Amino acid sequence: MDPLRLIRDHTIAGIIAESTHDDERIHLKDVDVELRRTTETNYRSKAGNKLLKVEAIWYFIKYHVANPDAAHTAYMKAAIAAGFSTLSMLDRKDLIAYLTGERATSDRIDITVPVIVDEEGVSTVDAKRAREEDEAEGVPRERVLRDRNSVLRAPKDMTSVLDFFAAPEEEKERLEEEKQQAADLAKGIKNQRYRDVKEQVFWREHVGSDFDMMNLDTNASFLSGPKPPVDDGTDMLMTDARAMEKQPTAPSGPSTASRGGPAAAAKAPRKTSGKPGGVPIIIVPAGFNQKVVLNMFNAKEFLQDGKFTQWDVVQKGGAKKSSSVYISRTYKRDGAKVKYEVTEKAPHKRSEDWARVAAVFVLGAKWQFKDWPFRGVEDGDLVETFTKIRGFHARFDGDPEVDVVKTWNVKPITISRTKRHGDRAAFEFFWDELDRHLALRSSALKY
Repeated sequence: MDPLRLIRDHTIAGIIAESTHDDERIHLKDVDVELRRTTETNYRSKAGNKLLKVEAIWYFIKYHVANPDAAHTAYMKAAIAAGFSTLSMLDRKDLIAYLTGERATSDRIDITVPVIVDEEGVSTVDAKRAREEDEAEGVPRERVLRDRNSVLRAPKDMTSVLDFFAAPEEEKERLEEEKQQAADLAKGIKNQRYRDVKEQVFWREHVGSDFDMMNLDTNASFLSGPKPPVDDGTDMLMTDARAMEKQPTAPSGPSTASRGGPAAAAKAPRKTSGKPGGVPIIIVPAGFNQKVVLNMFNAKEFLQDGKFTQWDVVQKGGAKKSSSVYISRTYKRDGAKVKYEVTEKAPHKRSEDWARVAAVFVLGAKWQFKDWPFRGVEDGDLVETFTKIRGFHARFDGDPEVDVVKTWNVKPITISRTKRHGDRAAFEFFWDELDRHLALRSSALKY
């Protein structure tokens, strides 16, 4: 039985004033039914969204029937004096309309709340007496506070759930975009690595086995002529060499390419080290606060040798800071030294050097990317920036993560302030991740 419905029926019948109460229950007239005073009904208050109790509704409507013109404050004083809980002024009008029959129902009735059964609120007199006689003391009393429907109706923030299911799709789109951009870039530099190897084989066959030791620049031209572009130099020089091969040679004596004269040296091709796309650039922050992990004071030692020293310690040791330095990478290069440029100054917005920028260490502030030439930078959108350039965020292990960095496509690198055994792992992670990025983009840089 629904206690709210019973109170409404007695009010409409005009016998609510004849009902009585004791310290624990409400006794309705002409019905062998008792309502526990503290039982919650399924009427949800506008004040605090809580369920109103039987005693509050019963005393309110009984007082209203007896004193229809009384103010709400008068009712509250009377309820408190009688030892009953009170209800809010916000619920007054709607409750009166529903309980007196002016309205068939109320929007404040929560149909998802189960009606309390006999054991916890609505009980027959006989059942009550039999239970008191037969049951031992301390019988556990249970009631359903929430069920599946009420939980589903409760307001919740589902943003994290939606983000969880959207993440795989967003990652898939990002990877497809990277592959497409890499494919577009590869159209102009397809088979560049293999072409470089074929070029070296060609020169060894036509110059001799000493080609590697001659330190010749195969992209050079004659002394009196301008240096040809990098992309076209190989084909031009290979054509010249084939023409030279067809010319008659002296029957004896050293070859022209091996002589030490200036003219011969000018005509002889010179070897480049690495790939034909230029020296990669790594940009580090120019900041000098306690949260900066890498800058121009300590970046060279870490990126070249895998040894980390806090920049302020290096500065106090008397080291001079340059805005740009070159490092020699040997990690995973089979003993060869590959040159990288480390700088704190980004190239000019229209500079061709942007094609050489391979990595950047971010601080966590969007102003760091002011005047960068990528789409969306002016609006704070760094998607294209971190698609073309591998981003890294270096922080100390005790510092919190920067919220905005979590939304960027950058790789975190954690460094300990005091423990040095993890520096090598961070060093290797940086180079492995940068290699993976450049390989994915089929980069022509000399990495």
